[in-house]
Amino acid sequence: MGVLQTLIAVALGGALTIASQVVISVLRTRDERRQKREVAVAILRVHQFHFYTAQHLLKESLESGRWWSRELESFPLASDQDLREVTLLVPIPVWRAYTAAVRRLAGCTRLRESAGDRNTVSTPHLQLLLGAYVTLDHARHAMAPLSRVHADPVPLGVLALTRQEIEDAVRLHASRQAPREQWAARLAPPA
Repeated sequence: MGVLQTLIAVALGGALTIASQVVISVLRTRDERRQKREVAVAILRVHQFHFYTAQHLLKESLESGRWWSRELESFPLASDQDLREVTLLVPIPVWRAYTAAVRRLAGCTRLRESAGDRNTVSTPHLQLLLGAYVTLDHARHAMAPLSRVHADPVPLGVLALTRQEIEDAVRLHASRQAPREQWAARLAPPA
């Protein structure tokens, strides 16, 4: 009887040890996932802020027809690590909006750098900037539910483009995920 009780105690102790290891492993995994999610949300918030700031710079150029100051020449872009972290959090439509905005920002930086000391923005470049503006706005609004930060509007005034140039810019240069028809109608000056 004593040997049987010892075997039962050893088996029970082993089972409890295994069960506690499983519970600890599950809790660690859950905590790691929560931490990764928090990091990804923080990255989204930072990029949402960068997109908002970029929209303000683009707004000034779109309304004035002039490049922003060279001191503000480039926009902070997502690092490879940021992109990996965000990939784990966002659904595909948000990912597409986010990466489209990152690509448009990179394009705006290249345009500004290529302009050099020229102050006036050409019409084709204004159209590219408008496409970037619309794409950034769409991305900020798509990211808002995940980042839990409201996407405040960045309203545009009168643009340095004609009605047709605005429609072409939105159609050709805004992200396909953005509601382009709504933007074209909203931005076009009255006939």
